[in-house]
Parts: sequence; structure tokens; C-alpha cells
Amino acid sequence: MTIRKLNKTLRDFKKAVTYGILAFFLISCIGIVVVDKVGQRKQAERQATAAQNSRSDVEDWKARLKEDPKDPFVHRNLAKAYFDAGKIPEALRHGKEALKLDPKDEMTHLALAHFYQAQQKWDPAIGHIRSAIALKGNEPEYHNRLAYCAFQKKDFGLAVRAAKDALALDPNNPDSHSLLFSIYSSQGKEDLAIQEGEKAATLNPQNLLLNLLLAIYQLGLARALAKMGKRKEAEAKLSLALKTAQAEKRPDAEKRIKALLKEWNKGS
Repeated sequence: MTIRKLNKTLRDFKKAVTYGILAFFLISCIGIVVVDKVGQRKQAERQATAAQNSRSDVEDWKARLKEDPKDPFVHRNLAKAYFDAGKIPEALRHGKEALKLDPKDEMTHLALAHFYQAQQKWDPAIGHIRSAIALKGNEPEYHNRLAYCAFQKKDFGLAVRAAKDALALDPNNPDSHSLLFSIYSSQGKEDLAIQEGEKAATLNPQNLLLNLLLAIYQLGLARALAKMGKRKEAEAKLSLALKTAQAEKRPDAEKRIKALLKEWNKGS
């Protein structure tokens, strides 16, 4: 196979994966689109209640702060209340004040990281997560948060290392395997992606979204293999995709994957 044909095949594979994922989300969104007006009104009421609660929380913590302006716990919770109310500058200001009062509080570092992530400021977010890990490095979730933030930044090397650090602490952490599935998928490392996706799905079989994305990814790879003339390998991936969907034991998942399989067979 020439380099030109190989590049075209890889491009076709990426398109297949993209279209598959888009198809899944399109199907998933149908239920959202047809929500009745009563459901929409209830959702609006819940959002209004949440906003009111956030404003109430801000006032409560501001009152607490007047009683003890040097309490880092109060500053941190006021920061979170401001963040929930959509006031990120105020959230950052009180988060930083909490950190000045207690530099060794890893929870404040994680809160600040969350605020920065919401602004897509990856470097300061990563810095605060690393500080939290330095203070308490035996928490797999902290390493997972670093992996996810690095993944958002598209620093795949750091993302992989952080997820593997989490697995070193907890080899059966489904979130770590799920993160590696996403990272390897983005890098085009098909075999590693499927391997990690299957581990995550085995450890967390109730995660319907993960199972469907894994199956769709396998479908995309099957299409690419078929275009390369590797029919047996393609059929093996199709079989894996269907088994992954059926592992959920949910008819809606199986129906969606079979619909995708039918579409694939038409074009093969």
C-alpha cells in the first residue's frame, strides 16, 4: 500500500469515528428535543431554585466571614458559593485568600484548579492540581483530575502519565482506564484505546455512554480495516462492538449499535 493510500485510509478512519460519535449523540439528543413543555417548565424552576440557593449561600458565607475574616474554611466556601453563582473573579479572589491563610490545604488548590478550568486556563489549573498532589499524593482522584485537565489542554503525554500514576495507586479505577481510552482515541492509538476502554467498561458496566462510545470506536476501526482489505479483522471488531453494547443488557443500546452495523453493512 502506498503512503498516499495509507494516509487516505487513516483519514477515512478518522471520519468514520467522528461520524459514528456524532450519530450517537444525535440519536441521544432526540429524547432531549422532544421533552414536553411541563418538563421544560420544571427544569426552568429547578434552575431558578439553584440560582436562588447560590445567592443565599453567598450571603450566608459573607455573614460568616464578618464573624471570622481570617478563617480559610469560610473563604474557601464563599469562593465556591461565588463560583456556583457565576461570579468567577470573586471566587478566585476568596480562593486565593483562603490559600494565603492555609497554604497546605489541598482542597483549596483543587477548588482554584476547578475555577481556572472553567475559564479554560489550563496552566494555572494544572499548577494547583500538582500542588494538591504534592500535599496529598496518595489520592488516585487527584491524579485523574490532572490527567483530565492535561487532556483538555491537549498535553497527551502528561495526561497519560497522570492517569497511569492514578492506576499505580488503584489498578481497578474505572475512571483512569476511561481517561486513557479517551486520550489514546484522540492520539489514534486504536489498540491501546480499545484495550483501556474494555477495562473501563468491565470495571463499570453500568456506564452506558462509555460502552456506546467504545462500540462506536470499534465500528470506526472496523470500517477502516475493511477499506484496507482486512475483512476478517473488520468482522472481529464488529463482533467486539456488538458484544460491548450487549454487555449493558439494555435494548436501547443494542438497537443503536445494530442500526450502525446495518448502515456499515450497506456501505461495505
